[in-house]
Amino acid sequence: MAFNRRFPFALVLWLVVSGGFALPSADAQEGNTAGVVTASLADTTEKPERISQFSGLPVPRRASLRYNEVNGRTGPSLDYPIAWFYERRGLPVVVIRESTDWRKVRDPAGDEVWVHKRMLADRPTSMIRVPAALCKRAKPRCREIAMLEPGVVVEVEACGPDWCETFVDDRRGWTPRDALWGAELLAANE
Repeated sequence: MAFNRRFPFALVLWLVVSGGFALPSADAQEGNTAGVVTASLADTTEKPERISQFSGLPVPRRASLRYNEVNGRTGPSLDYPIAWFYERRGLPVVVIRESTDWRKVRDPAGDEVWVHKRMLADRPTSMIRVPAALCKRAKPRCREIAMLEPGVVVEVEACGPDWCETFVDDRRGWTPRDALWGAELLAANE
């Protein structure tokens, strides 16, 4: 896999699956945070930008992990067990739901977890899904600056209908839009 994450406690999973103990559901805990905004990537084809009452930002939206070590929890508080332990700063995620201090995110593998809002960076990133060229110009037959392998994290500067201006390491160029994870959230002329 292109990014590191590990499930820290197999015993916790066994206890939850076997019914050894139960936690209140995330929705039950959120009862005190009325107005939780929910959206999925499937909902984004019509670009239904809903503004969250918690952050004042649209949901869904692109984001990235701020630190090299981020815990992804099964619910929106420290009382919930850790589902994933992310070990990659800059990993792109999509914020799909919010509460006061917590954000439910979807990672490139499709898993959904809750992270504290401090764990998310202000500048979103994207990830290369399939091998793609970083081109000098936004043309199908272009001069390649570099070949980007799946899992490479890039910053997206702007997008057209078919190409996005991307920046990776010290190189700037154009990448086919369909090679980027989360491209459905990238507005043309972003």
